[in-house]
Amino acid sequence: MRFLVLILLISSTVSAGSSWSNPISGLFGSSNSWLGGLLPGLNVPTVISAIGDPFTVIVNEVTSLPSLVLGGVGSAPTLLIDGVTLTVPDLLLVSGNIKIINGGILNCTNLLTINTTGIVNIDVDLNIATKLLGNLNILQGNLVLNGVIDLVAKIEVGLGGILCLNGTHTISTCDITGSGIVQLLGNLIIDPSNLICSIETSVFQLLGGTISSVTSKTLQCNKLAILDDLINTVDGCLIVAADVVINAGVLDCINGGGLNVIGNLVASVSANVAKITGLLNVNGLIDLKVGVLILENILVQADISVDIAAKLLFNNANCTRGIFNLNGLLEIQGILNINAQLQAAISILGGEIQVLGNILVNSGIFNLKNCTTNGPLSIAQGAILQLEAVIWVATDILNAGTVIVDGLLQLPSTCNLTGLPGSTLLNKGIISAVADINVLGLLNLNGIINVTLGNLNLKGSHVISDTCQILGNVNLIESVLNVQLGNLQVLGNVVVGSKSSLISLLDVNANVNVSVLGLDILADASAIVSNPLTVLGMVTVRNGGLLQNLNGALKCKSLNLIGDTCQYVVDILNLDLDVQLDVDLDVQLAGILNLNVSADVNLQVGDVIPILQCKSLLGKFDQVLFNGMDALNPQSLTQVLYTPTSLKMARVAAAGTSDETLSNASDRPSEETKTSEETQEENGVNKMYAGLFTFMAAIVLFAF
Repeated sequence: MRFLVLILLISSTVSAGSSWSNPISGLFGSSNSWLGGLLPGLNVPTVISAIGDPFTVIVNEVTSLPSLVLGGVGSAPTLLIDGVTLTVPDLLLVSGNIKIINGGILNCTNLLTINTTGIVNIDVDLNIATKLLGNLNILQGNLVLNGVIDLVAKIEVGLGGILCLNGTHTISTCDITGSGIVQLLGNLIIDPSNLICSIETSVFQLLGGTISSVTSKTLQCNKLAILDDLINTVDGCLIVAADVVINAGVLDCINGGGLNVIGNLVASVSANVAKITGLLNVNGLIDLKVGVLILENILVQADISVDIAAKLLFNNANCTRGIFNLNGLLEIQGILNINAQLQAAISILGGEIQVLGNILVNSGIFNLKNCTTNGPLSIAQGAILQLEAVIWVATDILNAGTVIVDGLLQLPSTCNLTGLPGSTLLNKGIISAVADINVLGLLNLNGIINVTLGNLNLKGSHVISDTCQILGNVNLIESVLNVQLGNLQVLGNVVVGSKSSLISLLDVNANVNVSVLGLDILADASAIVSNPLTVLGMVTVRNGGLLQNLNGALKCKSLNLIGDTCQYVVDILNLDLDVQLDVDLDVQLAGILNLNVSADVNLQVGDVIPILQCKSLLGKFDQVLFNGMDALNPQSLTQVLYTPTSLKMARVAAAGTSDETLSNASDRPSEETKTSEETQEENGVNKMYAGLFTFMAAIVLFAF
């Protein structure tokens, strides 16, 4: 309460102490400057509060005072301490300024009190540091510290007070507390003996200042505010703030410096963009209300909320955790590196993402939900990118986008992957979904695609240029799937929809193999097969569909032609022995039937193998050739049997039967033969998987 005593002394200094006589500059030690010639002394209170024009009181001799009141209503004094020490236990600064030069020292051993309605300054020679000893109490008004000052005392900033640090100041054993405001316009060096010092006022405002430490010290504060469009720097030290508000300007964390926010970081950028660089750890929420916030060259560890009128821009950022809730826009420039621990997933919910650079998911889990993205997404091996209700749109204006999957790409719900010309989906790992994947545009599909709980819906033109395994069903919707290189294995059914094509191009330099469980060719669709295509189940050509089998490349279990306008263009057809061509129309036979049977086939007399089942069978082959079994006298062992609705192969005689005997055999079996055939057909079924048939005919199947 000593400062209250000093305030009361102002009204009684004429009779009880020394008082500066006139607003005229002079030496502190000159009796001519003091009322009644009474010089200040150890037992004499001192007041410098002459009313009038600004004046300077120069202290150039070592001086000790019991107390000092500087300034008052209508007074504008400057106390100049020139190269000496002024010791005063209690100093009340009401108006005016204190200036310290040439290594002078102001030693307030007890309390320096600021009680002003305006601005007062303590200026120190920029080349020589001085210590501000004792305690500093700012009741109200604005105290500006200029020059080079070591803050070693306790500083209290009251509710109406502002401490403005302008110059270069060092905090060592000093803590700044109170309900007022601390502003940093200059340089603040953190050098506490216990590694941590604090500014625990209501607000710590950065107004273009620099906070630094050469020994990785920590500065604690309550609320940190970055308000003006200025550059602020955190160099080599850590700021730990309860909460942060940023409205403009830049916070640049360099040389290991960083910002650790215990609570929330709220950004309401009203004019230009605001930017934070370096290390940013927010335990609460980065809440972007309005405007543009740039996080550049930064390590982000925080949850993020972006309102509808706001934009968050990542430029070369690293994220290790967080949930990003977007109602506005998230823009990626440079590289966004995802390095999450497996237990600390990063999720982006809602809104829109514009990817102008790269998203690299190096570890952990990266979730995208309800987003539209355009640009490169790269998932490293062992990492997981989860997309839920995501539209990925790559744009050729920015050299298109690239999704590189070397780990696991999880699609929890129906997802649209859209690639414009020049875009790439390069899958070296696994793409997995629990619902449909809609692939639009031009994409390269490789690796493993798991859609066992949904479908892979392809629209546009897509290429297989490496090994690709699809687990589940594939629907081609007005699409072209072109297998250029490598192998395609579909552990599901492939439906070639209207206006779609499945093409296996003939390339003598490529080993192309395609294997699917089933193949269904719908109306106005086509499958052109020139390289090996193995269908482990049924091939169905529906009314209006086209299956073009070149060079015997198609191998299937059964072929079903449905309707009177389906087309089956055959050159050579390779079939397992258990294959039956099931045709729901009339068939006209002509030309040459060439049956190739592997040498290890061991058919017994009476064995019957079905070849063709149709609505009605008209005509017969001009010539039937058997290759690969009993080449010396094959006609003696095997015969083609014609029925009104089927074509079968039968073993009808033992080795050694003459050619003449068999040449007189009827083209169509007798009723007895048919009965025998029906009873013996089971024997042939047991040998279904032994060899191959090949049809080669000028006209093999003609639908009319």
